[in-house]
Amino acid sequence: MYGRAAAACSRGLTYACGVQRRSANAGYSLIELVIVLLVIGVLAGVAAPRLGEASDAAAVEATVQHLKTITVAAEMYRHELGSWPPGALPGQMPEGLDAYLRPDLFAAACPVGGRYDWDGAGTGTVQLKIVGPGADADAFPEIDARIDDGDLSTGVLSTNALGVNERLRMRMQ
Repeated sequence: MYGRAAAACSRGLTYACGVQRRSANAGYSLIELVIVLLVIGVLAGVAAPRLGEASDAAAVEATVQHLKTITVAAEMYRHELGSWPPGALPGQMPEGLDAYLRPDLFAAACPVGGRYDWDGAGTGTVQLKIVGPGADADAFPEIDARIDDGDLSTGVLSTNALGVNERLRMRMQ
């Protein structure tokens, strides 16, 4: 008897050895496929928001680094030449600052939206602004917390008394 049951199991005939065997051309049932798709959907639903948060955090970090880099470059310019770089149109590099910065920094969109704008020249107060539509105002408090005092109504970074297209202003003296 044992020999026949083993032979039946090896050929995948029935329940002879207590386990149902599938034939070589059998596939997955519809329920098995639906369960797998549901598990994949749940995993994607959990992962997607976290990817968005990471992207937002990266944009804030890049903007903070850009503002710091532009500030240091402008301060180097002022130290070497005795005055701040001349003003420029939004998205354009101030004249002479290209020796201190990569050429596309002002031309490229700010990571949180908008464009960088250098306003002012001489030895007084100058401003580095983020201007134009598309700037994510929700990111500004985090940027301010990383650079300044975390309060957009006071300090170096401010959203007070902005012009028509201005979104964020950074004052330097």
